[in-house]
Amino acid sequence: MTKDKDKVKISKAKGRPMLTWVGKRPLTNVKAYPAQLIESFDAEPSDATSKEENSDTWSDWPVKFPRGGLLFHGDNKDVLAHLLANGFRGKVKLIYIDPPFDSGADYVRKVQLRGGKGVTKIDGEEYTLGEQIQYEDIWANDNYLQFMYERLLMLKELLAEDGSLYLHCDFRRSSYLRVMLDEVFGEGCFQNEIVWERTNAHNMPTKSFVRSQDTIFLYSKSDKFTFHKQYTDYGEAQLSRYKKDDNGELFTGRDLTFSTVNKSRQFEWRGTRPPGNRSWGYSKDDLEKLWNQGRILKKKNGMPRLDGLKVYLHETKGKPLTSIWTDVSRVGNTSSERTDYPTQKPEALLTRIFKASTSFGDLILDCFVGSGTTSIVAQKLNCRWIGCDINKGAIQTTAKRLHKVMQEQAKSMAGNKQGTLAIDTETEATPPQLSFTTWRVNDYDLAIQHNEAVQLACEHIGVTRSRADGYFDGTLGRRLVKIVPFNHPLTPLDLEDPQAGTQTPPGRRARHHAGLTGGRDQGTQRH
Repeated sequence: MTKDKDKVKISKAKGRPMLTWVGKRPLTNVKAYPAQLIESFDAEPSDATSKEENSDTWSDWPVKFPRGGLLFHGDNKDVLAHLLANGFRGKVKLIYIDPPFDSGADYVRKVQLRGGKGVTKIDGEEYTLGEQIQYEDIWANDNYLQFMYERLLMLKELLAEDGSLYLHCDFRRSSYLRVMLDEVFGEGCFQNEIVWERTNAHNMPTKSFVRSQDTIFLYSKSDKFTFHKQYTDYGEAQLSRYKKDDNGELFTGRDLTFSTVNKSRQFEWRGTRPPGNRSWGYSKDDLEKLWNQGRILKKKNGMPRLDGLKVYLHETKGKPLTSIWTDVSRVGNTSSERTDYPTQKPEALLTRIFKASTSFGDLILDCFVGSGTTSIVAQKLNCRWIGCDINKGAIQTTAKRLHKVMQEQAKSMAGNKQGTLAIDTETEATPPQLSFTTWRVNDYDLAIQHNEAVQLACEHIGVTRSRADGYFDGTLGRRLVKIVPFNHPLTPLDLEDPQAGTQTPPGRRARHHAGLTGGRDQGTQRH
């Protein structure tokens, strides 16, 4: 039974460019399913104070979830709906997704669920009860586009007003995804098309140029998005412009004037005036200070050079980062990061992205978490994070990596209190969390205690729990509800028991409702 309270509203796409495919459907609302807690991990030392120190960071956190990382196992459409329904709408600062590339690879694992009767062929998103997708990248074009369209609409709802979305793709579907992003976010929210040149080429026909790059699209939710300019080391061409001073330090000359017209700064100073419509970049007092400090180069006649602001190499941040990234290598066979996950991305790539668009404590989301690099880098950079994947192997790999990172951070915290180790060489900040929990959404493990299964079923169906009744578990509208144990076959005797479990006033007949839940779907209800 689906009630309006279970439906999560999704707003319309806002852009004018529109991509059309067979079966395109708008997404106006989605069904929200409850989450089942599977595992908790906490590496924080018993005497640690990070939770108290970072209490302000968690002030916007939904009370339903513990303060820590969240790792979800399930179809990301169901997970995103759950997040929207439980307090995360508009709170995610950065979304990075590395979705299937429609590459033709197939990694499908068949799983026989208790009570299931075999498996059947996958048709787009219509998974059967006996089938779990481990990693599938075989799509009909229309199914793939609808799959991505729905998830982008939901991700936009989760993104904060000053947030950013990075979508990682390759040549197979990049042109379609760019138009789709324009439609969902609005073409004015496009910020960058980043080209990441990998060190290895994609498999390809011989009659073609070598394909060695991936594309990362950067879109913002609004014009208020956060961005910290990034820099790289100077190359030989830039370094050749530097000279050595008497102390052997490298320096170069920068312009003292600007191309803007500012009449108050078009004065004559030490016999020199800015040419044409240019203006001094400094006040007369500041120019004198720089002159007296020896920071302005002179002509042979002793007059200041217009390009004579003396800037030392150690004072510069480096070369501003462009949208062509050639200095980040893939995860090679001998890399210490390697997990043998087929689509693993290097930590350096995610580190660059997160440093550009987040600050301490910001919330990062990846609903195709894969090997877990997004969560790992977010944890190392002192950000909060949420990860999700339909692949059980991805969840296991991510959890294992997180265990190691958090244990290392906890050890570092303990050493830092003794003055031997630093927590973070850049910020000296305490990580916002040293714990995480793992959850399942709409793919429940019902081999659990009956009271836990009852709570999950009641939350899913919308039953109001009744703790005082010794037989019934709650009410659904005017009907009494009894949840039958998952591994207990429903028999005629079970349908007679509710009569014995109620004290029915004369002339009235008790109504009952027995519910069973299981598998990936809404479940079974029997009356």
